[in-house]
Amino acid sequence: MSKIKMIRQPTVAGVKMIYEFTEGVRFLISNFTDGDIYVSDEKDAIKENSILIPAQCARIFLTNEYNTHIISNIQIIPDATSPRGVEVQCIRW
Repeated sequence: MSKIKMIRQPTVAGVKMIYEFTEGVRFLISNFTDGDIYVSDEKDAIKENSILIPAQCARIFLTNEYNTHIISNIQIIPDATSPRGVEVQCIRW
């Protein structure tokens, strides 16, 4: 059985966060905050070009269904400060 590839970090409203993985093609992103988060696989992406995950929700994040695009960085912009923050788990690599 493989080791779980997961990162959980607290959030600060409006401060971009970068989650770094050696490789991955599919991720489960859980938003434990009381505000929306905006997710992208591009550094320096803006909210308008990112996927929105509402407060207290989770979503599978992938770039294509054939798993041909390797993702190594996930950028998250949170709207709320939270000690529980956001959790990103690589579920396929």
